[in-house]
Amino acid sequence: MKRTKSKDVLWWRKIGGGSLHIRIDGKMKIIKENQKFPARAEEIPQVFRDVIKPLNHVELENVEKKQQSIDVKKLKYTVKSKGGGWFDVVDASGKVVNEKALRQEAADKLVKDLTE
Repeated sequence: MKRTKSKDVLWWRKIGGGSLHIRIDGKMKIIKENQKFPARAEEIPQVFRDVIKPLNHVELENVEKKQQSIDVKKLKYTVKSKGGGWFDVVDASGKVVNEKALRQEAADKLVKDLTE
């Protein structure tokens, strides 16, 4: 059987003390201090980027740019009624974007500002 490497997989190194429990390829892994391991950039949460560093920064920048360009295209906002003349702006994942309920005109303006 011939192994194939995915171009999205990067090599990372755990810096700092202690160990880190992280899910890679659907399995929980324990990463120890100074350990090198392969993982895709989307598998490493942003909160761990201070204790996990990529070994090749150029590849990481290319992967992150590709992800951002894809994610921006998927963003779609809709205006949903809360009743009583109040509205919420909701993103594609169903999360409410605005802090307080808005009137129709303000909600439409927010959607226009977010999509530009």
